[in-house]
Amino acid sequence: MGNRFIVNVKVGIDDVIIHSINDTIDYAVLLRIIQDFFKTPTPLLETLVYEIEKQILIECIGLKYLYLSIQKLNPPLQAVVKSSEVVLEKNY
Repeated sequence: MGNRFIVNVKVGIDDVIIHSINDTIDYAVLLRIIQDFFKTPTPLLETLVYEIEKQILIECIGLKYLYLSIQKLNPPLQAVVKSSEVVLEKNY
């Protein structure tokens, strides 16, 4: 993808006592998932958000909430625009 992007992720988990990383969502896993998807050009941010969500749900057991936004900086539009953004926000 020949552009610059900003990705924001927020997750929610069960209301339980957390004793170890195994009891929660590992942000290193989230980072790897996102980086893997950015290795291959995807024409639509909407498709990218959807595919990242699917993989997060597979790898992050116990996820109860996901907020995922992807901003494309300086999109090629017919005006000066700082960014365009797609947001996915869901409760599971």
